[in-house]
Amino acid sequence: MELELYHRKRDQGLIGAALVVFKRMVALFLIVFALGYWARITGLWPGNGLQFDTMPEHWRIASTVLAVMLPVSALGLWGQFSWGTISWLLTVSIELVMYLGLPERFAGGREVVWFHLAAIIVYFALKALSRMIGGRRRILPSRS
Repeated sequence: MELELYHRKRDQGLIGAALVVFKRMVALFLIVFALGYWARITGLWPGNGLQFDTMPEHWRIASTVLAVMLPVSALGLWGQFSWGTISWLLTVSIELVMYLGLPERFAGGREVVWFHLAAIIVYFALKALSRMIGGRRRILPSRS
């Protein structure tokens, strides 16, 4: 099964390979973000009010959800599973709503927001480029 996925992605050319590498780079960043949330939950994060038992309720909910969703999304992106991209976009949506939609409750997070916005733009640009190039290949007649 793994070889089939590899060959299918490799057949898409340079853009397909760039998309695979990009998704895996994003997966690594998601693991780092997940470790940050786990550090908050377990109390390893320095600072007052960031341990799970002293967090406000909205941070408890968000931290718990993201501590689970981020590694799941990273696994899906790394493995090139069909649900990986959907899980990643859902997780990104949660964090963007947190930091952009509710800034009075979830202060900070600018770096995370900028990373997610840049990653989404690059992903959709690579996906559009892949579809444009893939569409051209199907239109051209075969040389027989």
